[in-house]
Amino acid sequence: LMNVERVLRLREVNQAVLAALLKKPELFTRSGPLTAALHHPKCTQNFASRYLSTMARSRQGQQELAKIANDPSANPVVRSAAKRLTASGARGRR
Repeated sequence: LMNVERVLRLREVNQAVLAALLKKPELFTRSGPLTAALHHPKCTQNFASRYLSTMARSRQGQQELAKIANDPSANPVVRSAAKRLTASGARGRR
């Protein structure tokens, strides 16, 4: 569990290995591995949809969503979902 964040930060990790890791919710109880996975270019849409909406509920989560939305190395699908959530969160705070 302690090494999963280091593995998720490796951009060269095999797609099958990453998919197997993303299917284990017990690995993503802390924010470090979760954000590392969401910033990963091979992050899946299913994983992102499961966790991005919960991040939008807190101020710190909104800040992390903005970082993901502006991360050029993040998966484009994940990046656009983060952009939508930050835009809807900004409209909700007005």
